[in-house]
Amino acid sequence: MSLDDLKKRLRQVDVMIVEDDQAQCEELRDFLDWSRVTYHVVNDGLSALEALEQLEPKVLILDIRLPGVDGIHVAKEVAKRPNPPVTILVSGHMDSVIEANESPAQRFRVIEKPVDLRLIGRFIHDALEKKPA
Repeated sequence: MSLDDLKKRLRQVDVMIVEDDQAQCEELRDFLDWSRVTYHVVNDGLSALEALEQLEPKVLILDIRLPGVDGIHVAKEVAKRPNPPVTILVSGHMDSVIEANESPAQRFRVIEKPVDLRLIGRFIHDALEKKPA
């Protein structure tokens, strides 16, 4: 394995969680541990953007209402990437869900909290099974 291959492999994670609610974060971590997928967790939008400079997740689980940079802004920035991850926006605030669903650049899924782990699991499974083009 070349050094470039090793570097690329170290950047790859299956899922990135961006969530400031610690209880929701723990629930997602427990689920992902059980699902045996690799993941990385950050708790705000700015940290997500910084981490995404180094990591290449296949799935991004992103809270909409985050401290500082909000999840919709992060999702729009991520959508500009050549191979953006499947992005799942989550929110416990109906107005945020409506706003995200009405976004003209919608390239993501939006679901309400409390998060249905079966639905998240299906999205992750579908994204990880998708073969690269």
